[in-house]
Amino acid sequence: MAAYRYDPYLWIHLAGMATVPLWLAICGLGLAVGSPTWPGLEVVAIALFGILPVLLMQLKRPFCIFSVLLLALHPARLSEDQRRLLSLFRQRWIRAVSVLAPLPLLGVLLVLYPVAVVMSDITPFAGWGRFAGLAIAAVSFLLANLFWQVPVSVLLVMTTSEKRFQATAPYPAAAITQDFTQVGLPLPRLLPPVMPPGQISQLPQVHLSPEADTGEASAFMAVREKAQNSAQSPVVGAVMPTVPTSLVSEPTAPQPEPGYPRDPVADPLQSNGEATAVPLDREPLPNSYALQRLRWPRPWGCGPLVNHLVTLKTWPG
Repeated sequence: MAAYRYDPYLWIHLAGMATVPLWLAICGLGLAVGSPTWPGLEVVAIALFGILPVLLMQLKRPFCIFSVLLLALHPARLSEDQRRLLSLFRQRWIRAVSVLAPLPLLGVLLVLYPVAVVMSDITPFAGWGRFAGLAIAAVSFLLANLFWQVPVSVLLVMTTSEKRFQATAPYPAAAITQDFTQVGLPLPRLLPPVMPPGQISQLPQVHLSPEADTGEASAFMAVREKAQNSAQSPVVGAVMPTVPTSLVSEPTAPQPEPGYPRDPVADPLQSNGEATAVPLDREPLPNSYALQRLRWPRPWGCGPLVNHLVTLKTWPG
């Protein structure tokens, strides 16, 4: 595909053709309001109001496609290929075909007008009156022509060969505002350019080696290393805060729960915190004893009795 066909503005306005059935459906809903009084006059009025403004615009001042909604690309920011596209829109054969573009929509209007009465039960504009329904039909038919004639011109431009496109002279930037219809606030940048796959592969690739380093990266690493060294090494001459000795308390041994006798093997510390000697002639308590001491239920006030029963049951000899 030619490189100029990758322009996103071409495809955005070409996709506007998909909205034509929607506008024709709204036109039919407007025609379904009330009963026609002068059928022939109504059809002629809707056709002229919907076709002529867009057709005259395309013949005299074609629509500038480099716009989206109410935003437009400033003419001074257009590239040479984009100005070549504008030159193609001004060619005579494209404007001649634009005269034939409204004919399909005119045929749809002639078919839609007599059958619009079928939609009288579903139209949301039923209570608005016949005049309001005709106004809605005329405006929607105008939008249908706008989103039909402009995409047809875009499609004709896209059929141009690459050789003929390159031979076309770019349109003067100073004359774009006068010779084209621009709708929207001009901006210096609107949509990003889209490059064909062949040009993307030809772009110079930058390979960063591990040895490559910039001044900013070196400065960052130096500051980081200095911060790590200062955090690991003590500061010479720094005055450390002192804590009064009156606020320092010696660690105390955990006190046993009230009502539980302390066992010299399981609890080698006495109530005063001193270690007691374990007799060598006594075998160490089995693991089941410690588990039973931990998991045995302790009813309120029966702790010493339960402990004594467990000791008699599990103590060897």
